[in-house]
Amino acid sequence: MKKINLIFLLLLISSCSHLRKPFNQRLNALSECEMETFINSILGETKKNIIRNENCSEEERNKKRSLRRKVKTFFSKDHINNFKNSVPANHYAYAKKEMAKDHQNIIDIEKENRPVSRVLLALREEEISDHILMIIPGHASSSQKSDIALDETSLERLEIAYKIFKRDHYAAILVSGGNVHPKDTPHNEAYEMKKVLMKKYGIPEYRIAIEPYARNSITNLRNAGRFMIRHGIEKSLIVTTKAQNYYYAFNEISFLDTRSEELLGYKLGGFKLLEKNATEYKVSQSVLSAGTDPLDP
Repeated sequence: MKKINLIFLLLLISSCSHLRKPFNQRLNALSECEMETFINSILGETKKNIIRNENCSEEERNKKRSLRRKVKTFFSKDHINNFKNSVPANHYAYAKKEMAKDHQNIIDIEKENRPVSRVLLALREEEISDHILMIIPGHASSSQKSDIALDETSLERLEIAYKIFKRDHYAAILVSGGNVHPKDTPHNEAYEMKKVLMKKYGIPEYRIAIEPYARNSITNLRNAGRFMIRHGIEKSLIVTTKAQNYYYAFNEISFLDTRSEELLGYKLGGFKLLEKNATEYKVSQSVLSAGTDPLDP
């Protein structure tokens, strides 16, 4: 009965804009522990089954194992420098270049992403495309005052992502986040995350893409989705901390879909929870539509 009442309350709130905004603020303010309790109260044991992926058939598991072997074999060959084709950055990045800066220097997204773009196109030629790209959204609190390169949440997400990246042999990582908080920060989230992945975790530059313009959790995925589509990738893996992971995975009850339609005019795509820190993202072609935000259209 409690479960039914809570779901009814969520449906009521989602239909009332004057209730939805304060509830959304409260939901976003939940700690990861509180968020997990909240999700458990709605889904009960179902969430545990999804996280353990018990509903995944043996055939699906074998396909994923085969894919991982192909990716591992691909990178074991000494042919990276032979790849020449890449996708021009303006095909997936709509913001003006000066919107992404490392201190006073404009970030050259064309130069930054050319190596990984070549690798992804080469993988596509070998018919390896889905489930090879990992997306890591950045994080900076709106109340953040100290001017630091990356906060603890962003660093935690990178650590989690590195473990999954190595465990499952993903081909590439896309880090997403702009110059957002605090105001006039000289640090770009995506650029700083790329530096950590290279220096701390030893991931080569040709396996890291940056998306340096996104200003919130929704445009993180919209912009990443544009990159996916232009590289022939239909599905990717979002890796993040638990609270945000549940926000994405349970997109209907977390109001992700509602908020996306309010901001962009469409839903981002489909989501499937795979584990506590990872959700599959199937991108919608709608993300290719240009937005109206002058900072990040």
